Amino acid sequence: NSMNIDPVFVSATDLHPSAAGLVKAGTYLPAVTSDYASVNRTDPPDVGAYQFSTNQVVVTTAATSVNNTGATLIGAGVGAVGGAMIGNEADKANCQVP
Repeated sequence: NSMNIDPVFVSATDLHPSAAGLVKAGTYLPAVTSDYASVNRTDPPDVGAYQFSTNQVVVTTAATSVNNTGATLIGAGVGAVGGAMIGNEADKANCQVP
């Protein structure tokens, strides 16, 4: 496994890469949880000593009261909405976040 990509360093003195071809193109190793600057690695990680892409956090919530026109989502966890009604395009009156 090899790559021939210009890392496009930020500057001559800042050797953080920025090439899109290196983003999340590495192999995840459970023993390597952070990069050279102690930034958490993603799975898969960016290629090189520095993790330079963002670590996306996805929070999901359980849906209740699911029917053919919408669902009620009950928020849970950090930063979650307390609850939301999700409806379809034709039923905009039920598309609301209380």
